[in-house]
Amino acid sequence: MKKIVLLLTVFSFLVVMIIGCKEDVFLNNENDATLKSASVETQDKHVPNEMLLKFKDGVNENQKAAVLAKVNGKVKEKILTRMMEKVGDKQGIELISVPGPALEAIARVKGLAEVEYAEPNYRYEHCAVSNDTYFTNCSLWGMYGAATVPANQYGSHAAVAWANNKTGSSTVYIGIIDEGYMYTHVDLSANAGTNPGETAGNGKDD
Repeated sequence: MKKIVLLLTVFSFLVVMIIGCKEDVFLNNENDATLKSASVETQDKHVPNEMLLKFKDGVNENQKAAVLAKVNGKVKEKILTRMMEKVGDKQGIELISVPGPALEAIARVKGLAEVEYAEPNYRYEHCAVSNDTYFTNCSLWGMYGAATVPANQYGSHAAVAWANNKTGSSTVYIGIIDEGYMYTHVDLSANAGTNPGETAGNGKDD
């Protein structure tokens, strides 16, 4: 009787182990699928086989070479803008080309004493959408150009400029020579300026 009970106990234990293993395999497969999906989704948002690498101040060329060797990386471009120099950055950022997935390369160099940060070379897209219903319903024909929809070869081509991320500049001044403009409009109120030589309310063109 004791032998039977012992055998039943061992059998039950094996059944539980087998079911548990199957569940683990299933969960691991699920996790793998999720990770693969996330990897594909993330890759769409950054340039494959490229990463941005910022070395810490004082890191010499030999140390940089050693870090790059860990990922078999090559410097594709050095980014050092005037604004970066203005705030005291003398190193800049290195655009690194790597033979494998960028996220794997980043994981290998992150945390190294020589590295300030490493990140993917993200893709950024301009997503500004006009909230002017007259523009979106194609009523403002003068804003369009030959390459827009609707097309208007005699238009100002403003829509073409906006599509190319040219959405305004505080250094550009526009003189209105027609019937004036609504300076209280939400798109203009923050930028509308007046001639400092004018005396308000005197009824004269100063």
